[in-house]
Amino acid sequence: MNLPARIAMLSKRRRRPETRVIRHAAELVFTDLLPHAARRGERVPGRPVPCCQPGVPAGVGKRAMASDDPDICLSIRLYGAPVVELSGAAVTQITGPRNIALIALLATAPGLRRSRNWLAGVLWSDSAPERSRANLRQLLHALRQTCGADFDAVFCTDRDTVGLLPEASRIENNVPGVFLEGIDLAEEGFEDWLRDQRQTDAPPGRVAVAAPPAAVLPRIIVCPFVETATPRPMGIGDALAQELTGHFARSQLIDAISHFSSRALSDPQVLPDATAEFILTGQCRQHGNTLTVDATLTDASDHRVMWSDRQRIDLADFLAGEDFLTNQIAGQALRTIMSRSIAAGSSTPLPELDAHTLMLSAVALMHSFEKRHFHRAAAQLEAVIERCPAHPVPRAWLAQWHLLRIYQKWSDDVAADELKAQNAIRNALDLNATCALSLAIDGNIRTILKNDFSVARQRFDAAREINPSSAFISQLNAVLETFTGGGDAAVALTDRAFLLSPRDPRRPFFQTLSAGSYVAGGRYDEAVEMAEASLRHNPLHLSAHRCRVIGLQLAGREDEARKAAGELMRLDPGLRVSDYQRNHPAGQSTVSQVWTDALRHAGVPVN
Repeated sequence: MNLPARIAMLSKRRRRPETRVIRHAAELVFTDLLPHAARRGERVPGRPVPCCQPGVPAGVGKRAMASDDPDICLSIRLYGAPVVELSGAAVTQITGPRNIALIALLATAPGLRRSRNWLAGVLWSDSAPERSRANLRQLLHALRQTCGADFDAVFCTDRDTVGLLPEASRIENNVPGVFLEGIDLAEEGFEDWLRDQRQTDAPPGRVAVAAPPAAVLPRIIVCPFVETATPRPMGIGDALAQELTGHFARSQLIDAISHFSSRALSDPQVLPDATAEFILTGQCRQHGNTLTVDATLTDASDHRVMWSDRQRIDLADFLAGEDFLTNQIAGQALRTIMSRSIAAGSSTPLPELDAHTLMLSAVALMHSFEKRHFHRAAAQLEAVIERCPAHPVPRAWLAQWHLLRIYQKWSDDVAADELKAQNAIRNALDLNATCALSLAIDGNIRTILKNDFSVARQRFDAAREINPSSAFISQLNAVLETFTGGGDAAVALTDRAFLLSPRDPRRPFFQTLSAGSYVAGGRYDEAVEMAEASLRHNPLHLSAHRCRVIGLQLAGREDEARKAAGELMRLDPGLRVSDYQRNHPAGQSTVSQVWTDALRHAGVPVN
């Protein structure tokens, strides 16, 4: 079997729902890429705007010319469970996720029309261009059969474009719910578009939040890696860039420009204005069974190289789905960006820093669990909020900051911090009720501060529906399962989080949350390993110390548990078992009783 065929075969074999690892075949490579504007469905300069028929103005369909029937209407509801109905001689409900997706793509387009190449590339991004265009033709043919004679009264098609007739389309967007709730095509191009719509875009008729004046997260574009020392590219460089883009997107620490868009750039050093702050480029070459990859992270503002590295991996391992290579590159790039943000935040006056630099610095500092750094994070978040008052993300992180301050026992006024946390997350959700991060942090606050497990579960379900690939959301959701006795579910969620973002810069914090999940799941030795790994980076994190004591005691390692309890009491001399149980979110549950008994047996005072 030749290498392109092997890549295509293995890419399908390696695809996993939890990571959505995407295509690695030679069919990835577009040989006739449209200009970037055409991919967005916009007019390309120098290219005529196509009409639906020769001599007919664009937007006028054959049936509309023949019969101006005012009763024929396509009703489209995109929010909540999507509904598309064609009212003509009879009412026809159009169903099927691919049909709904096609109509949504048209309904959100400027002028309600998009190019066929763009539609095919989004709806069948995992297929070769020829196959995807054929699939689009088949889909339109099936839609024509469903709609019958009324098809041409609402749809406008020609050789190059597909559209909806504005006079025959009624788009109902002022309704509650998530955009295209329940629609999942498992196509990377469509997932990118859908995620962007849910998080940033507002279709016509939808009441939209004003765009923030500045980006609160930096943006990175990962260009397809150049394949060298080979007469013909095999698609490996494109596959690498695609997986790296997914790693960055899942971190929620940086906005990743979609791989679908990065492919259209012929020269990564010539980017459209304000496209991205950082560029990741690279080369890869095959020597026998070894794949060597050189990656370079560049500051887009001055093209200064920030970081460069070389990695080698067995080619067969990469093709079989081994993620070590992409984990290493993405993790190190994120750490470099965050380290620079922290350095700038500590040496440069806040007004002189970009909002995204302050934002990354604050998120890193609040998870370092060093008191002086932790308190600097609040000032940085407040500066971002002042600069970007319409953006929900910094308000959500500020709410999480107040929650961590309480849990770390650094609060001078617990009641005041509780109120500030609740107000901050309420304001974040008022700005954008479908922000996945805000929903997850609200779920975390309801879990820990309010013991409102039912509503917390609703928040996490909504957050994961919007962004199913967030490691941070999965970790916070695991805390809910831990406190409600769902040990197996907690372990599954925390394992999923590490699978989604194994080299996350917040890994020590994740390890603490995972330690609690493993305790709840009865995997005590693993809980101890996680807690100790976290403490090597954050030795003052009280939650990690408590998890280590409990895990050691329940694992039967009593001498080690007593020693660990002594270390905990030195950091938290006021800790008492009775107070811990009274204030713990799990309250008087069986889970709480097991943990408090473990602390008591390890030597933590009862009263």
